[in-house]
Amino acid sequence: MSNELITTLAEKFGASAALIQRSVDARAAAQGSTADVVLAAWSGGSTLTPAAPAIEAPPQKEPEPEPPPVIAPVETPVTETPEAPALPETTQPEPLPMTQTEPVPAGSLNAILVGAVVLFAIMFVVAVVAPISAGNARTLDAVETIVLSSDAVNGLNTYLAEGCAYCHTQQVRPVVTDADLGIVTLSESPLIPGWQRQGPDLAHVGSRQPTDDPAWLAGYLDDPEAFRAGSTHASFGYLSPAEIADLVTYLLESK
Repeated sequence: MSNELITTLAEKFGASAALIQRSVDARAAAQGSTADVVLAAWSGGSTLTPAAPAIEAPPQKEPEPEPPPVIAPVETPVTETPEAPALPETTQPEPLPMTQTEPVPAGSLNAILVGAVVLFAIMFVVAVVAPISAGNARTLDAVETIVLSSDAVNGLNTYLAEGCAYCHTQQVRPVVTDADLGIVTLSESPLIPGWQRQGPDLAHVGSRQPTDDPAWLAGYLDDPEAFRAGSTHASFGYLSPAEIADLVTYLLESK
C-alpha cells in the first residue's frame, strides 16, 4: 500500500517517488507517527491524530538557604586602669600690684611735635637743599645764554629726527637725584627736555669727558661698540658725514 500511495502522490505533485518517500519519513519523524499514517493523511484518508504533548514536570523548589550561625560575642575582660598619682598642689604666686603711670602733660607733647618738625626741616636741608646748591655752584647765566650756531641748529634737527629724545633727556631737575648732573636746566634753554632717561642725561654732555672730544663723539655715534664694549647704543653710521658733524656740534654746544 505504501508504494502505491507514494507513486500516486508522486504523480499528483509531479515529484519523484524518492522525494515523496523522504518527505513522508521526515514528517513521520517530526510528528512521532508512522509513514503509513502520513501517507493516508496526504492521500485524503483519515486525519492524523497529533501526539499528546509531554507533561512537563513541576519545577523543583530550591532549598531555602540555611540561616547563618549566630556567633556569640566574646566577652573581653575588663581591666581596671590604675589611678594616676595625685599631683602635688602648687601655690600660685600672688599678682603684683599694678602701678599707675602718670599721664604725659600736654606741654611735653607739644615739645615733642615741635622737635620732630625741626628735625625734619634739618634733614630736608641736608639731604635736598645742600646737594642742589653744591651741584649748582656755577652761575645760571651759562644756561640762559646758550646760543646755538647754525651747524648746531642743523644737529638739533637731526637729534629730533633720529628720536634721540626718546632715550635721552636734556633736563637737570632741582632734585637730589639730578644733583650730580650739572646745573639745573631752565625753561629758556634751547635744549630738548626729552621723554625718558633710558640713557645718560645730555644737558651738559659737551662739558664731560670723553664726550667733549669731537673725534671720540663722532666715532662713537658711527660705531658705539668699537668705543664701549657691550654698548646697546644705536649706530648712526647710515647718516652722512655732514649730518654726523652737525649732530656732534649740537652735543658739544650743550654745556
